[in-house]
Amino acid sequence: MNRNTDLIAVSLLIGVAALTPWANGGADPVIQVALFGLAGLCLALAMRARLRRPTPRPEVWIVPWPAIAALGGVLLCGLQLLPLWPTTSDATVPPVVALRTELQHPIAISSTAEQHAAELQDETHSGLPQRVPLTLDAHATRHTLACLLMATAIFLASTWLIDSPARITQAAWVVAASGAALTVFAVLAKATWNGKLYWSIPVGHPQGVFGPMVYHNQAGGVLLMTLAASIYLMVSAAGQISSRSSPAGDLLTAAPSWRRWLQPRPLLTIALVSLNASGLLLTLSRGALVAAIMSAMVTLLVIQPRTGWRGLALVLGIAVVGAGGSVFYFRMSDAVGRRYATLFESEQLLDNSRLAHWSDGWQAGLDHGLWGVGAGAYLHIHPLYQDEQLERVFLRAHNQYLETWVDSGLPGILLLMLAIVTTGRMIVSLSRRRRLAWRATAALGLMVLVASLTHAAVDYVMYLPATAILFAMLLGGVCGTAWQSEREAGDSTPPSGRFSRFGIGFSPRIAMLIACGLVAGCAWATFAGIRWHQEHVAVQSVPWGDDQQAVDPKRLAATIERLQQLQRSTDDYRVALTLGELQIIQFRQQALEQLAQENNLLPEDALEFWQWTAPLVLLQRAQQLSDDGEAARIETEIRREPLIARQLGAARNAFLAARRLAPAAPQPHLRLGELSFLEENLDHTATYLQRVAVLAPGSADMQFELGRRLLAAGEQQAGLAAWHRSLQLDPRHWPAIYEVVGSRLTAAQIDRWVLPDDPELLTLVAARQYTEPEQREAREHLLRRADAILDQPTDDPQQLARHRRLQAEVQLLREDVEGAIERFGQALRYAPADHEMRARRAALLLQVGRWEEAQREAQYAARLQPRNYQYRKLLEAIAEGAGL
Repeated sequence: MNRNTDLIAVSLLIGVAALTPWANGGADPVIQVALFGLAGLCLALAMRARLRRPTPRPEVWIVPWPAIAALGGVLLCGLQLLPLWPTTSDATVPPVVALRTELQHPIAISSTAEQHAAELQDETHSGLPQRVPLTLDAHATRHTLACLLMATAIFLASTWLIDSPARITQAAWVVAASGAALTVFAVLAKATWNGKLYWSIPVGHPQGVFGPMVYHNQAGGVLLMTLAASIYLMVSAAGQISSRSSPAGDLLTAAPSWRRWLQPRPLLTIALVSLNASGLLLTLSRGALVAAIMSAMVTLLVIQPRTGWRGLALVLGIAVVGAGGSVFYFRMSDAVGRRYATLFESEQLLDNSRLAHWSDGWQAGLDHGLWGVGAGAYLHIHPLYQDEQLERVFLRAHNQYLETWVDSGLPGILLLMLAIVTTGRMIVSLSRRRRLAWRATAALGLMVLVASLTHAAVDYVMYLPATAILFAMLLGGVCGTAWQSEREAGDSTPPSGRFSRFGIGFSPRIAMLIACGLVAGCAWATFAGIRWHQEHVAVQSVPWGDDQQAVDPKRLAATIERLQQLQRSTDDYRVALTLGELQIIQFRQQALEQLAQENNLLPEDALEFWQWTAPLVLLQRAQQLSDDGEAARIETEIRREPLIARQLGAARNAFLAARRLAPAAPQPHLRLGELSFLEENLDHTATYLQRVAVLAPGSADMQFELGRRLLAAGEQQAGLAAWHRSLQLDPRHWPAIYEVVGSRLTAAQIDRWVLPDDPELLTLVAARQYTEPEQREAREHLLRRADAILDQPTDDPQQLARHRRLQAEVQLLREDVEGAIERFGQALRYAPADHEMRARRAALLLQVGRWEEAQREAQYAARLQPRNYQYRKLLEAIAEGAGL
């Protein structure tokens, strides 16, 4: 019975770690519900199995220092959730509390301290909370707490169950086999790719998918650990082979016999290493590749193979060569080569949005690094420090250490360092043992630790349940094995409650209390996860789309009712935010229906008035009445209108709730500013919208929406400044902006107030908006402005190529074809592989009759892109024009 309990517990623990990557890494909320429950079940079974083990002496249960650090993290998350801090913005509270207070109350930034305190006191008496937690998003902090409880339970269960080399080997076989199968499946999925996971589950961004996982860097983090497990199996096989030929054999000792390597088990380890290594390469994760190399170097330095290691190194080299061969076999060598070649190109490495992102995150850490902003709340604080539009939206820091510092402050980073240092110390101690199995286990632990820590410096691998569980299971087993090795030495068992270099020894009763607390925490996470999953489904099922007027009213009403039920018990601001957005859509549908009834219009004819049902129109009307000195009419015409009061009033309450739950999210402030005509004081409009400018300075989309609302509120200069900022970040909103400013402003005003110093945008505007003969002077002014920017000196080859290309476009707008040809030629000196620019130059050379040069350029472009049909047609046109 004892054996069966032990076997069930170990099998469940290893199975959870090996199978989680196959469920999209556990990223989906419904999978996380199961993982939270399974983690608690694993720990409960581990306690049961541990209690039934025969003990030859008074039992002491060890809680390793990494687990102590993780428990400290659990306590820290719990403290961040407690409403302990008064609502004040002075220097007596942590900066995040002051920020929360400032953003949660409609107080003008220019208010005096006395006004500020008075209004805060008034709002406190009106029902707002007097104390707040130390987090910008309590829901995100609770979710982080749940994931930390899960990982801690897995780690502690592994420490107590997988505490011997035999158990480590069992886990390694399952993990390595899972990684190999993951590689094979990824190749098959790539060959038959239809844009869906498992050929049936749609994904939003299919370009980063690897096998059953949406994000290839996360797959790289998993394969790092499966590769370490497969190398451990090969090292163990080498030790067994050498021990048969040499009684004094040690880890990585005498050269193995080739005949023994050709037996099934050693051959299987070679195959596992090859498949896991090829999978790691095929993920195209540069961070994972660098982490693998770094872990191999550190492991060799620490483990220090003594003698006769050349044979195993040769076998391992053959396995790695096999991995490279499989990449060629799968016909992905070109993609792999191009991706990893960027590791040796300084321009590619330095021109990376992560560097700008880390710089912004560092500034956030300097301001909030003592107390933190709340575990999981990094996505709210980073936008405040983002000065430029990044290539993508970062929800995580892509650096575990930076995010821990910003989220949890100095206590969090100290706990993280405690976990890393104590884990490393236990592994190094284990590596000094003479027994082969101990040293092999130490090598496994060191590879997993160093690889994961290195990869975590450039990605957010530990926030995915699959990597967190696999990491906790393997290192928990290594720590448990290290403890058992010390016990076998006979001199390291601490009295109950005493400290040792491995952890704290507790009596079974105290250890069970700790474990039961973790099990209870996992149970809480499971039930909370069920609710989070329901909220996620409700939010994701919202019928957004551009054609909101065509949304089924019944479906819309049912979704609103469901969100209203969820809002009563949730702390997820997205629920309240989504509810408010849907209530606005419902208002617009009902307003359109009312308009059709009042004017005897058919429903399809009334659709042309959809844009006039937007709350933005009501804000503009309210501002006009206020400017005309007719503020009383706002009350009668707008605020007391039943549909507006009922629907938009409910939406405003939802946005207020969203702001209370996540005050640093800009969307609630944006909507509250738009709906400020429902308040008695229209002066709050500028305050709400000014906060949006502060909260999202690096978002082109948010700045564009901010500009629309500021213009509706009569703040023309501020609105145009927001649009200028939006275009400065990204020019994609220019067509919509020009629809407004093209009829309201002169060309000189647009140039001075709206257009930023972006030569590409200036050239585009000159080409598309100023095409009439009477606009020649305005167009030439923009071109001269672009020339002044493009003539500025730079040493960056990419910038030089871009500047010369844009100068060529400017010359074409001036109808100077020869000048454009010359500029394109100069650009190609800095970007010789730009086939599109070569084809463009070839077409211009054909236009002026320079046949030979045109043919050379077109042939070069065709060699770079041999399958491009247009380049072949260009060559035919050149040959026909030259009479060849």
